[in-house]
Amino acid sequence: MDEDYLTAPRKWDIAHIARFMLFLGPISSIFDYVTYAVMYWGFGANNEATAPLFQTAWFVESILTQTLIIHIIRTNKIPFIESRASWPLIFTTVAICTIGIALPFSYMAHSLGLVAFAYQLLADRCGYHRLLSGVSSYRQNLVH
Repeated sequence: MDEDYLTAPRKWDIAHIARFMLFLGPISSIFDYVTYAVMYWGFGANNEATAPLFQTAWFVESILTQTLIIHIIRTNKIPFIESRASWPLIFTTVAICTIGIALPFSYMAHSLGLVAFAYQLLADRCGYHRLLSGVSSYRQNLVH
């Protein structure tokens, strides 16, 4: 959390949390559908032969999303630019993301059912996190 947020004790605001979920939840779902469509039509991961590519890309993108979302929900500022998390959290985030991206290219890939993929598949996750960062700041003003 940011220092200015921690200056005074705060009570849990269940209505605020509900508005937060209702606001950001659909955005996440839309990006999941976009990711699915790009993999299905854009990269041709739409048949039994390309199922491992689809599964690998979905696995990697899910790891990135679930790991990086922590930085978005912990602040109302732009993560990594206006607000930096603690070094242990940043280190852990970088480690998890690096391992997640590297696994499909590692010696363990075959035993995990993963295959090498084009890094372009990760482009929509960059857009997703950038949008959520902006929406998070906007949402703070909207729901409070």
